Amino acid sequence: MKRPDMMAFYASVKCSASEVVARILDFFTSDLKGHLMDTYARIDFAPEEGVYHITDEVLDLRGRDDLLRRVSRDLDCRWAFYVYLVFYPAEVYCAVFRDRTPTLGSTLMLKIDPKITRSFEDEEESRMPFAIFLIRIAQTVGSNWFVSGPYIDEIKPISPDQLKNPENVSGLYIIGWKAGTAEEEVILSALKVNTQSETVKRTTLGYNVIIMYA
Repeated sequence: MKRPDMMAFYASVKCSASEVVARILDFFTSDLKGHLMDTYARIDFAPEEGVYHITDEVLDLRGRDDLLRRVSRDLDCRWAFYVYLVFYPAEVYCAVFRDRTPTLGSTLMLKIDPKITRSFEDEEESRMPFAIFLIRIAQTVGSNWFVSGPYIDEIKPISPDQLKNPENVSGLYIIGWKAGTAEEEVILSALKVNTQSETVKRTTLGYNVIIMYA
Protein backbone atom coordinates (compact mmCIF):
# COMPACT_ATOMS: atom_id res chain seq x y z
CA MET A 1 0.00 0.00 0.00
CA LYS A 2 1.33 3.41 -0.97
CA ARG A 3 1.96 5.70 1.98
CA PRO A 4 1.11 9.42 2.04
CA ASP A 5 3.73 12.10 1.52
CA MET A 6 5.76 13.09 4.57
CA MET A 7 5.17 16.78 5.27
CA ALA A 8 7.30 19.20 7.28
CA PHE A 9 6.49 22.78 8.31
CA TYR A 10 9.01 25.21 9.76
CA ALA A 11 8.27 28.16 12.00
CA SER A 12 8.36 31.48 10.21
CA VAL A 13 11.72 33.21 9.79
CA LYS A 14 12.15 36.95 9.41
CA CYS A 15 13.83 37.02 6.04
CA SER A 16 12.68 37.23 2.44
CA ALA A 17 11.50 34.31 0.35
CA SER A 18 14.54 34.80 -1.89
CA GLU A 19 16.88 34.40 1.09
CA VAL A 20 15.15 31.20 2.20
CA VAL A 21 15.29 29.76 -1.31
CA ALA A 22 18.98 30.62 -1.74
CA ARG A 23 19.86 28.91 1.56
CA ILE A 24 17.85 25.80 0.68
CA LEU A 25 19.42 25.67 -2.77
CA ASP A 26 22.91 25.72 -1.26
CA PHE A 27 22.02 23.03 1.27
CA PHE A 28 20.41 20.61 -1.17
CA THR A 29 22.86 21.05 -4.04
CA SER A 30 26.13 21.47 -2.09
CA ASP A 31 25.64 19.56 1.17
CA LEU A 32 23.32 16.80 -0.07
CA LYS A 33 24.48 16.75 -3.71
CA GLY A 34 20.87 16.89 -4.83
CA HIS A 35 19.54 17.69 -8.30
CA LEU A 36 17.18 20.64 -8.89
CA MET A 37 14.16 19.39 -10.85
CA ASP A 38 12.31 21.30 -13.56
CA THR A 39 8.97 21.59 -11.71
CA TYR A 40 7.78 24.98 -10.46
CA ALA A 41 4.48 26.31 -9.12
CA ARG A 42 3.10 29.48 -7.61
CA ILE A 43 1.36 29.56 -4.24
CA ASP A 44 -1.80 31.63 -3.80
CA PHE A 45 -3.30 32.74 -0.49
CA ALA A 46 -7.03 32.24 0.07
CA PRO A 47 -7.96 34.88 2.68
CA GLU A 48 -11.47 33.52 3.22
CA GLU A 49 -9.96 30.15 4.25
CA GLY A 50 -6.74 31.41 5.80
CA VAL A 51 -4.74 28.80 3.87
CA TYR A 52 -2.51 28.59 0.80
CA HIS A 53 -2.95 26.63 -2.42
CA ILE A 54 -0.46 25.33 -5.00
CA THR A 55 -1.33 26.63 -8.47
CA ASP A 56 -0.07 26.91 -12.04
CA GLU A 57 2.49 24.10 -11.91
CA VAL A 58 4.86 23.98 -14.89
CA LEU A 59 7.80 21.79 -15.92
CA ASP A 60 10.11 24.38 -17.43
CA LEU A 61 12.42 25.46 -14.60
CA ARG A 62 15.94 25.98 -15.91
CA GLY A 63 18.32 25.89 -12.97
CA ARG A 64 19.27 28.00 -9.96
CA ASP A 65 19.29 31.44 -11.59
CA ASP A 66 15.89 30.84 -13.16
CA LEU A 67 14.44 29.74 -9.81
CA LEU A 68 15.78 32.82 -8.00
CA ARG A 69 14.40 35.05 -10.75
CA ARG A 70 10.94 33.49 -10.44
CA VAL A 71 10.98 33.70 -6.64
CA SER A 72 11.77 37.42 -6.78
CA ARG A 73 8.76 37.79 -9.09
CA ASP A 74 6.23 35.48 -7.41
CA LEU A 75 7.47 35.50 -3.76
CA ASP A 76 5.29 32.50 -2.81
CA CYS A 77 6.28 29.37 -4.75
CA ARG A 78 7.19 25.67 -4.81
CA TRP A 79 10.05 23.80 -6.49
CA ALA A 80 11.70 20.38 -6.04
CA PHE A 81 14.91 18.39 -5.67
CA TYR A 82 15.84 14.80 -6.36
CA VAL A 83 18.15 13.76 -3.54
CA TYR A 84 19.43 10.75 -1.62
CA LEU A 85 17.65 11.02 1.74
CA VAL A 86 17.86 8.66 4.73
CA PHE A 87 18.93 5.57 2.78
CA TYR A 88 16.67 6.21 -0.26
CA PRO A 89 16.59 8.38 -3.39
CA ALA A 90 13.61 10.69 -3.03
CA GLU A 91 11.80 13.69 -4.46
CA VAL A 92 11.53 16.60 -2.04
CA TYR A 93 9.18 19.46 -2.89
CA CYS A 94 10.03 22.73 -1.15
CA ALA A 95 7.61 25.62 -0.77
CA VAL A 96 8.05 29.06 0.73
CA PHE A 97 5.26 31.52 1.42
CA ARG A 98 4.86 34.80 3.28
CA ASP A 99 2.89 34.94 6.51
CA ARG A 100 -0.22 37.11 6.32
CA THR A 101 0.21 38.00 10.01
CA PRO A 102 1.99 40.82 11.87
CA THR A 103 5.19 38.73 11.92
CA LEU A 104 5.57 39.19 8.14
CA GLY A 105 8.04 36.32 7.94
CA SER A 106 8.55 33.45 5.49
CA THR A 107 7.39 29.88 6.13
CA LEU A 108 9.10 26.85 4.62
CA MET A 109 7.19 23.66 3.85
CA LEU A 110 8.56 20.33 2.61
CA LYS A 111 6.58 17.61 0.85
CA ILE A 112 8.69 14.47 0.84
CA ASP A 113 8.46 11.26 -1.19
CA PRO A 114 6.08 8.60 0.28
CA LYS A 115 8.95 6.10 0.36
CA ILE A 116 10.40 8.18 3.24
CA THR A 117 7.08 7.84 5.08
CA ARG A 118 7.25 4.08 4.59
CA SER A 119 10.87 3.99 5.76
CA PHE A 120 10.05 6.05 8.86
CA GLU A 121 7.10 3.86 9.79
CA ASP A 122 8.67 0.48 9.04
CA GLU A 123 12.35 0.99 9.86
CA GLU A 124 13.02 2.31 13.35
CA GLU A 125 16.70 2.90 12.51
CA SER A 126 15.67 5.54 9.93
CA ARG A 127 13.75 7.77 12.35
CA MET A 128 16.56 9.65 14.05
CA PRO A 129 18.51 10.20 10.79
CA PHE A 130 15.35 11.71 9.31
CA ALA A 131 14.95 13.93 12.37
CA ILE A 132 18.56 15.08 11.95
CA PHE A 133 17.82 15.94 8.31
CA LEU A 134 14.89 18.11 9.44
CA ILE A 135 17.08 19.78 12.06
CA ARG A 136 19.72 20.62 9.45
CA ILE A 137 17.01 22.29 7.36
CA ALA A 138 15.95 24.31 10.42
CA GLN A 139 19.54 25.40 10.95
CA THR A 140 19.90 26.31 7.30
CA VAL A 141 16.93 28.68 7.23
CA GLY A 142 17.21 29.82 10.87
CA SER A 143 13.89 28.41 12.07
CA ASN A 144 13.40 27.82 15.81
CA TRP A 145 11.03 24.86 15.55
CA PHE A 146 9.25 22.50 13.17
CA VAL A 147 6.72 19.70 12.89
CA SER A 148 6.57 16.74 10.53
CA GLY A 149 4.11 14.00 9.68
CA PRO A 150 2.08 12.57 6.81
CA TYR A 151 -1.29 13.87 7.96
CA ILE A 152 -0.93 17.65 7.75
CA ASP A 153 -3.54 18.73 5.23
CA GLU A 154 -3.60 22.53 5.32
CA ILE A 155 -0.85 24.77 3.99
CA LYS A 156 -0.46 27.59 6.50
CA PRO A 157 2.08 28.94 9.03
CA ILE A 158 2.51 27.07 12.30
CA SER A 159 2.31 28.40 15.86
CA PRO A 160 3.39 26.69 19.11
CA ASP A 161 -0.09 27.37 20.51
CA GLN A 162 -1.51 24.95 17.91
CA LEU A 163 0.16 22.12 19.84
CA LYS A 164 -2.23 22.74 22.74
CA ASN A 165 -4.96 21.15 20.64
CA PRO A 166 -4.61 17.33 20.74
CA GLU A 167 -6.16 17.10 17.26
CA ASN A 168 -3.23 19.08 15.85
CA VAL A 169 -0.70 16.79 17.53
CA SER A 170 -2.26 13.40 16.82
CA GLY A 171 -1.08 13.26 13.20
CA LEU A 172 2.48 14.41 13.87
CA TYR A 173 5.50 12.08 13.76
CA ILE A 174 8.21 14.58 14.82
CA ILE A 175 8.30 17.85 16.74
CA GLY A 176 11.64 19.63 16.95
CA TRP A 177 12.83 22.90 18.45
CA LYS A 178 15.95 24.91 19.14
CA ALA A 179 17.03 24.57 22.77
CA GLY A 180 16.87 27.68 24.90
CA THR A 181 14.38 29.58 22.75
CA ALA A 182 11.08 31.12 23.84
CA GLU A 183 9.25 28.51 21.78
CA GLU A 184 10.78 25.69 23.81
CA GLU A 185 8.80 26.52 26.95
CA VAL A 186 5.52 26.77 25.04
CA ILE A 187 6.13 23.48 23.22
CA LEU A 188 7.12 21.58 26.37
CA SER A 189 4.11 22.96 28.24
CA ALA A 190 1.73 22.06 25.42
CA LEU A 191 3.09 18.51 25.24
CA LYS A 192 3.27 18.18 29.04
CA VAL A 193 6.93 17.08 29.05
CA ASN A 194 10.25 18.57 30.18
CA THR A 195 13.75 18.48 28.76
CA GLN A 196 14.69 15.62 31.11
CA SER A 197 11.93 13.38 29.80
CA GLU A 198 12.99 10.20 28.04
CA THR A 199 10.81 11.16 25.10
CA VAL A 200 12.92 14.27 24.41
CA LYS A 201 15.93 13.42 22.24
CA ARG A 202 18.76 15.95 22.65
CA THR A 203 21.19 16.39 19.77
CA THR A 204 24.61 17.98 19.36
CA LEU A 205 23.10 20.37 16.80
CA GLY A 206 21.40 22.54 19.43
CA TYR A 207 17.92 21.20 18.71
CA ASN A 208 15.75 18.75 20.64
CA VAL A 209 13.17 16.45 19.08
CA ILE A 210 10.30 14.25 20.14
CA ILE A 211 9.54 11.33 17.85
CA MET A 212 5.81 10.83 18.27
CA TYR A 213 5.50 7.73 16.10
CA ALA A 214 5.93 4.43 17.93
